[in-house]
Amino acid sequence: MIPKKNRLDKALFLEVFKKSKIFHGTYISLRINYGDYQISRFSVVVPKSVIPLAVNRNYLKRSIYGSIKINPVSNYIGIITLKKEAKNVSFEDIIKDTQEILQKYAPK
Repeated sequence: MIPKKNRLDKALFLEVFKKSKIFHGTYISLRINYGDYQISRFSVVVPKSVIPLAVNRNYLKRSIYGSIKINPVSNYIGIITLKKEAKNVSFEDIIKDTQEILQKYAPK
C-alpha cells in the first residue's frame, strides 16, 4: 500500500479526468497528468461491473497499490482503471499488466 500522501484526493481526481493522457494496456487504462506537482499521486479504480464482490475489489486495489513503486523525483498524478477484459483474469495478470504500463509510460 502506498502512503496516503501519495494517493489522490477528490479535487485532483477530477483534474486528472478532465485533462490527462490516456494509455491502454491489456487489462487496465492509465490516465496520467504530467505537471508541476509537489509529489506524485495515484488512485486505483476497480468498477463493480468488472469485479462484483467488494472483498475482491478491495483486495485487487490493495494489490495494485502495493505493486506501484513511486519515484519521489517525478511529479505527476495518475489513475489506474480496470477494463472489462479483466473480468475473468487472475489478479497476478492484472498486476503484471499494471507494472508493465507504469514502467513504459510513467516518468522516471
